[in-house]
Amino acid sequence: MTTGQDPAQLFGPPPTSATQQQLFTGGSVLQTRTGVAAAADAWSVGAMNLDLDDLAVDLLEASMRRPGPQPDHAPGRHASALMMAGRYADALAVLPAGLVLPDPGSDDLQRDHLVQATCRAALGDDGALLWLRQAAPLISATDWAGYIAHCLLRVGDARGDLELAGASLAQLQRLGDRGRRVVPRMAADVVASRPRSAPAGRAGRGRLWGSNRDHPAAVAVREAADRLRLATDLLHGPSESFVSDPGLVLETAERLRQGGDPQGAALLLHAVDRTNPHVRRVEEALATYVPPGAYGRRRLRRALLLTLAGIAFLVSGLTGHPMVAVVAALVVGGVEIFAREPGLDRFGTNVLAEYAEKAGIRPFWLLPRSVADETPVAGTRRRSPLVLGVVALALGAVVFPGAWDAAAEHGTGTSWLTSPGLTSFLVWVVLFPVLVTWAVSLLPGRRLGYVVPRLSAAQTDCQCRRFTGLSGPFAFAYAAGHLTPLATPPELEPALRRFSPLPPSVSGCPMTGAAWLVLILGPENGRLLLRSPIGTFPDPEERPDDSLPTGQYL
Repeated sequence: MTTGQDPAQLFGPPPTSATQQQLFTGGSVLQTRTGVAAAADAWSVGAMNLDLDDLAVDLLEASMRRPGPQPDHAPGRHASALMMAGRYADALAVLPAGLVLPDPGSDDLQRDHLVQATCRAALGDDGALLWLRQAAPLISATDWAGYIAHCLLRVGDARGDLELAGASLAQLQRLGDRGRRVVPRMAADVVASRPRSAPAGRAGRGRLWGSNRDHPAAVAVREAADRLRLATDLLHGPSESFVSDPGLVLETAERLRQGGDPQGAALLLHAVDRTNPHVRRVEEALATYVPPGAYGRRRLRRALLLTLAGIAFLVSGLTGHPMVAVVAALVVGGVEIFAREPGLDRFGTNVLAEYAEKAGIRPFWLLPRSVADETPVAGTRRRSPLVLGVVALALGAVVFPGAWDAAAEHGTGTSWLTSPGLTSFLVWVVLFPVLVTWAVSLLPGRRLGYVVPRLSAAQTDCQCRRFTGLSGPFAFAYAAGHLTPLATPPELEPALRRFSPLPPSVSGCPMTGAAWLVLILGPENGRLLLRSPIGTFPDPEERPDDSLPTGQYL
């Protein structure tokens, strides 16, 4: 059999003409009701993996309205999704009738039994809870380990059993679960377990011959900063970028506040705010933990310090007394070093400084480590502190000889530490550039984003066969640069309309015909993309109605 087409064209460069392009373009999966149901079914699985349980239930129920008979496992899967969403009575109602719990070690144990026991235990059945406790050690050695941990977590939440919920969360963390439902709870537990103050009494005394780093207070600060770093790394897993998806950080901070740890919530928000570009919702949440007027008082304090320092440097240069500027610089540095961060105590301020140091944030640069994906390919660093610091260094080098001569007119000094040359060099070549750099770094708008090189590929290459889900900055760029918006199928509009904070939309790939569900996480342009199956799904042929006789005259 021959097609009359050069076989080399199948593996050569992409065709250019519209006619040839159709050889490589698949039909849309949304052309038929069966295809819409298949897309909703795949999106439901993706939403379940992301712990978006309510959306997963709505999509699954939409997919069950497909033409033709339902699969045999459809009721059990529906019940499992309802149980994960916390709708325990509804889940029991859709389970097969006559379902009886087997022995916990029986080979006949199925998912429907776990769903039934979980729903009954969550509704107050102590016998079902005992059955789950007996079955959990046996199931935890199988592929269902994560599922039974989620079941017990929901039972613990429903019954208010903090010990059971905590053990289930610990098990999910050991299993590497990074779903959006459990990660904020894990991060909150990690932050809450940090040291909250320096050791007191004899435990807080350091050795006279030991280094400052080995002092018990310094060790406690480093340990607390490490716990904070672990929490933010956990949150970065499902979020990828706190700029486009700050919701998990805000949920973690709220959990800390409700758990009686407002300092932990403020510390987490301060850490995210300092190491990322400006995020409005994070700043608004942080403002609730800061005393009224604290930021204004800090700006006033810094303005007064800079004004006094400028006057001191001017007096030092005109009168030839460099020690005036040295003393002023020491006062400015001492006040800033011992000042507290608004909303934090002294220990929390030290922890935040240690965290920022480990993140690569130096006091003068304050540059972020994540991307500003509101403008994915246009992020830039703010270089003005460094540039003006170099300009101040050059200006200080020009002023230095004259300042040295003016200082020498007042004498040579009692020692080399107070000699005119050394003090003038310290003032104009060291302290003056440092002060200018610090002052410029305090200007608003200093924290912008990095350029993300990999986003350019999202606007040119089709990645639809490679990924079934995308998140973070790449998802935003891929949706904007490659996918085209599609009309939402009427069968899915009720399910998508109920999702918050913003209703999802549907986009399609012009190359493969795959449909992507685009979930908008908030006003920061965060995106989650879930792909449908690739290909077309024809509807089954409708059978004729057998109630009417055929082949005869009516």
